[in-house]
Amino acid sequence: MAKSPSIRLAVQAPNTEEGRQQLIRAAADAYCDAILRAVGALRCAPAQKKQLLDAVISQLKSE
Repeated sequence: MAKSPSIRLAVQAPNTEEGRQQLIRAAADAYCDAILRAVGALRCAPAQKKQLLDAVISQLKSE
């Protein structure tokens, strides 16, 4: 996979617990989208893509 250029991102830490939870959720959503795009771009059978996603989910749940 080609390496994308890096992006500098400044995030101001939220001051409230609700804000922290929103930031955590937004980061998790971005991570999920990146995984889905990467797996979707693979040239393999849909069944293999599903197996890979299942393995990723299993690994993340065990952490």
